[in-house]
Formats: sequence, structure tokens, C-alpha cells
Amino acid sequence: DFSAARAAELEQAALKERDAAMGTIALMLVVILFGGAALAFLITRSVRQSLKLAVTAIHGLIADSTDKVLAAQAVGDGDLSREVVVSAPLKIDLDSLPRDEIGVLMKTASHLSEVQYALDEAFLQMTKSLRRAREKESARDWLKSGRNELNFLIQEEQSTAEIADTVLGFLVTHLGAGLGALYLFDERAVKLNLTATYAARKDMNLGQHFRLGEGVIGQAAREQKIIFLNDVPADYMPIGSALGKSVPKIVVAIPLLHGNRLVGVIEIGTFREFTDTEVKFLELAKEGIAIAIDASIAHHQTAELLEQTEQQAEELRVQQEELQQSNEELEERAQLLEQQRENIRLKNQDIETASQILQEKVAELEQVSTYKSEFLANMSHELRTPLNSLMILSSLLKQNKDGNLSAKQIEFAATIHSAGTDLLNLINDILD
Repeated sequence: DFSAARAAELEQAALKERDAAMGTIALMLVVILFGGAALAFLITRSVRQSLKLAVTAIHGLIADSTDKVLAAQAVGDGDLSREVVVSAPLKIDLDSLPRDEIGVLMKTASHLSEVQYALDEAFLQMTKSLRRAREKESARDWLKSGRNELNFLIQEEQSTAEIADTVLGFLVTHLGAGLGALYLFDERAVKLNLTATYAARKDMNLGQHFRLGEGVIGQAAREQKIIFLNDVPADYMPIGSALGKSVPKIVVAIPLLHGNRLVGVIEIGTFREFTDTEVKFLELAKEGIAIAIDASIAHHQTAELLEQTEQQAEELRVQQEELQQSNEELEERAQLLEQQRENIRLKNQDIETASQILQEKVAELEQVSTYKSEFLANMSHELRTPLNSLMILSSLLKQNKDGNLSAKQIEFAATIHSAGTDLLNLINDILD
């Protein structure tokens, strides 16, 4: 009975312990289940965020790559206007990434973005280099085409005034300016004369003549270099059209030099500053223009000399016709007087020889006339300049404003001034 009662008690205790163990196990299972679900949620969320970040970065690279492919195709087709957007590299702390597949994927995406950034920078620099090369090539083509067109224009047979007008019109239009004037240098008068204008009105009152050192044109001629006048005053000569008028911002004076000899000066007004390429074009073009104008002037002078020669030849021809008529009359009489005919024949030979000598003398006289003109121009300057200085200084000494000269010295100064005046009059008479 005791054993049975004890067994019943133990059985009851075992049942209670089993129920308690079952409750504990059930509670632990619930806790484990909820804890696992929370841990799985956190792990899944972390993985999703990492994957989402990696996928977003890769999608961004792919989207940028589409634009870059289009830009590369445009560059291949010669279109350099498209800009390449440089993709910034991903800012990821690589040390904080996990060492699993997600970390490897994120590191790969980061390296890929760095490579893409380097490629974008290289492509951008390549595009800039190509643009600079194209700009240089375009500038060279512009210079070459401008010089070729200018050479073609000045090679045509034209008068000096026509060449000046053609050259000025081409320069103003080729440089995109609005106003221009061309002055040719007269070596005898030592001044620049207005020869051609572009877009100039009659009411502008352009200067017809300029001496060396007078105004911007005269200064450019004296210094023999291009002068740029910036910040033109508001009362300067305006550039006008049917729609309105405005003062140019830049005025440039270009001397035309054939070697070291001044041929003329071109003045151009424009609303903008000239580029380095345009300035280089002016430097290259001015000598060719000077040579063309100088050749035209020489051709005109040669034509005048040729015309004079033709007139002289015509006079000689008339004389020869008269001589021929005389010869015919002498031939008619030759039948009566053989001896006279022989003498006349000898005289004709002498006349022909004299005619040849006369032609040679005419050529010599033309050359002497040229030398004489050059001599007179040089002597007029070389003699009158020191003589004028001598007369001015002697006149100042004769006046004796400081009162430090004796009467004898004043008399000497008056004698020098009088003798210089007589000598100047004599030189003027000789040169005239």
C-alpha cells in the first residue's frame, strides 16, 4: 500500500513536472521563433539595402553609359559639341563592408565606379583636346582661305584705285568690321592721301590728307607697326546703317610696307576686339597688299612712260615718212643725176643711223629724267633742311634776345642770314 501510494505521488509529481517542462519548452519555442523571425528580418533588410545600393549604383553607371555612348558616337562623327558628364565615384567605406558575397559585390561596384570616373575624365580631356585641335585647324584654314582669296583678288589686272577699293572691302568684310579707309603714301609730298573708303558717308568728313605722325594713321605710318585704339570716345566717327548707328569700340591702323618702304595705311573700325588669329592675318596680309599696290603704281608709271615713248615714236615715224617722201623725190631726180642719187643714198644711211642714235638718246633721256627726278627730290630735302636750320639759328643770333653778343657778332649773324637767304633763293631757282 505504501509503495502504491508512493508511486501514485511520484506519478502525480512527474505529471506536474512534465506539464511544467512542456510549458517551458513551448515558451522557449515561441521566444526562439520570434527571435529568429526578427533576426531574419534584420539580416534580410540589411542585405536588401546593400543590394539596393549596389543595384542603384550599377543602374546609374548603366544610365550614364548610355549618354557616354551617344557622346562617343557623336565624337566619332565629328560632333564635339556634346558634353560628357563625369560620374562621381561611389563613396563607400570599404573597410566597413562585410566579408561575404554582398561585401564583394559592393567592392566591385565601388571599383567599377572608380574606373568609370577615370574613363569619364579621360574622355572629357580627349574631347577638350579635340576641340582645341579643331579650333587651331579652323584658324589655320581661315588664315589660308583668307590669304588665298586676297591673293586672287590682287592678282587681277586693275588700276591702283580699284585694287585699293577691292582690298579694303575684302578686309572689312572678312574681319567682320563696319568701317574702313585706305590712304596711299605720296613720296613727293610726304603725306598720305585718301584713296578708298568702305561704308563711309559724305557727312563724316573723313580726313583727305595726313602727314607722318599726324593722327593714328600718321603715327602708324611713322612707327611702321599696327596700332590698336581701344575705348574709342563717344564722339568718334560712328558706323551707320539704315537701322541705326553706333561708335566703334576698336580702331586699328595697319601700315602697308614693301620691305622698309611705306606704301600706305589702312584704318578699320569695328565693334569687337580682334582675335589673335585675325591679328596674325593682318600681319600676313599687309605685305602682300603693299606689294600689289606698289606694283600697280609702278605699272601705271610704266604705262605713262610707254605712252610718252609711243608719242615720240609717232613723231619719229612722221619724220621718217617725210624723209621717205623726200627719198622718193630724190629717186625721181636720180634718173637725171646719178651722182646726186648716190649722195642722197648716203645721206639716207646717215639719217637712219641718226634715227637709231636718236632712239637711243630718247631712252637715255627717259632714264636721265628718272634719275633727275630722284636727284631733285633728294637734293631738295638734303639742301633745304640744313640751310633752313642755318637761317633759323642765324636769325635767332641776329635778334640777340639774351643781349650777350657784340655788335660785330650780330653783324656776322646778319651776314650769315642774308647769305643763307640768297643761297636758298638760288637753290630754289636751280631746283625749279
